[in-house]
Amino acid sequence: VDAGGDLKVTGDKYGEPWRVGLMHPRKREILLAIAARDGDSVVTSGDYERFATYNGERYHHIIDPKTGFPARGLASVTVICSDPVLADAYATALFVMGGVRALEFLTTHPGITAIFIDPNMKVSASRKLKGRVDWLEKTEVEWF
Repeated sequence: VDAGGDLKVTGDKYGEPWRVGLMHPRKREILLAIAARDGDSVVTSGDYERFATYNGERYHHIIDPKTGFPARGLASVTVICSDPVLADAYATALFVMGGVRALEFLTTHPGITAIFIDPNMKVSASRKLKGRVDWLEKTEVEWF
């Protein structure tokens, strides 16, 4: 079920965690599956659902308030935490911050786990997700 990038998990699937798929930002297919536990909120902000291309440039709907233009530096940010409202706010804020600032922010907020995909499809993910993510295609991951 495509819930527009926002999901709240309640319960389990016959004693096992639910598997939540994360879309590849440039292909219409699932990149990975996250083992989502009871109480997890999984929210993704990305540049690939609502965008237009003009003169070879991708313009998407997540606006950087400093520039008034679409935020640059990341293609997708997925946040996993317990509060769905905070997960949504963090996913968008981290997307706007970009990779380096977003990683710095997460070092001071240990209750948030995240997966970042940059425009070159480089994947970075919170170490807390090791063992909870099944990659559906061979993917190099930088753990933080």
